[in-house]
Amino acid sequence: MVKRGQVSIFLIVALIIIILLSLTYFLKLSIPKIQKQEIAKASKTDLIRADIQSCLNNVANSAIYSLGLQGGYTEKPDKFLTINNSIIAFGYYKNAAIINSLIGL
Repeated sequence: MVKRGQVSIFLIVALIIIILLSLTYFLKLSIPKIQKQEIAKASKTDLIRADIQSCLNNVANSAIYSLGLQGGYTEKPDKFLTINNSIIAFGYYKNAAIINSLIGL
């Protein structure tokens, strides 16, 4: 009778060990998949962020270049000269200073 009890205890312990080993095996297989998905999501957001940053840099650089060519004017002043699609404002026209103040720029 004692041997029967020992055998059943060994079977239960062996079954628990097999269940734990199989559970850790399946968890180890599933964790890299989850990590790969998180890395893929992070890389997509990094790509989008880089594209937006690149677009903003291009637009800002062209706007700054245009402002530099036009003497700081974003809109056409009252008196101006057009050269190569850029506006050059007159600061002095017909013996009168017509430079805008900083508020008028």
